[in-house]
Amino acid sequence: MLKPGQLNHYVRVERRVSGIDSHGNTQQTWETLCHRWVKWWEDFAREKNSQGRLHSINRVVLKTWQDAEINAVTAEMRVIVVEGLHKGVTAPVAFVQIEDNHEIAITIEVGAQE
Repeated sequence: MLKPGQLNHYVRVERRVSGIDSHGNTQQTWETLCHRWVKWWEDFAREKNSQGRLHSINRVVLKTWQDAEINAVTAEMRVIVVEGLHKGVTAPVAFVQIEDNHEIAITIEVGAQE
């Protein structure tokens, strides 16, 4: 059960959107879905093979309370830490788990390439 004092990072959740630039070309950009205070919990570290090279990945679980906006988070989105010890970290969402105690757990992969 989350307590308000445990929410130690303020994050922005963004989703990728397609648009047309001034030259008529399709471009991919990010738009903000929501901001939330979350509890940062490091799950474990592992290595991931990308283009024949090993990369160190830290799996982090972000927990907060459910609402309509945060429940819309999917694995195609990313999280940017705005305030907290890990300020400036940008990481893709690996998966989302909605828990039965009115909480949501968003797992991100810090160190993964988007």
